[in-house]
Amino acid sequence: MHIFTASLSQDIPTIDLHGMRHMMSALEELEKKLYTYYQQGNKICRVIYGIGEGVLAKEVQDSLTKNPMVREWHHEETGGSCIVLL
Repeated sequence: MHIFTASLSQDIPTIDLHGMRHMMSALEELEKKLYTYYQQGNKICRVIYGIGEGVLAKEVQDSLTKNPMVREWHHEETGGSCIVLL
C-alpha cells in the first residue's frame, strides 16, 4: 500500500498515544500494539502522538527507528501522527 493512500484512509489500525501522562507508559503501549499488529499480519498502522511540544513525537520516532518490526515510517502532513509500515 502506498503511504499517501494510507494517510488518506481512516480505516487502518491506529495507536493513539496523545494525552498519555507518562512517557514510559506511552512507549510501552506503542511497543505492545506494534507487536500485536505485526503478529496479526497488518502491514501498516497509524501512530498518533499529538502536536504539543514534540517531546512524545521525538521519543516515538526514536523508538520506531530502532524497532526491528518497523520497515519504515513517515510523518503525516496533518501533523501529530505518522504512518508506519511493518
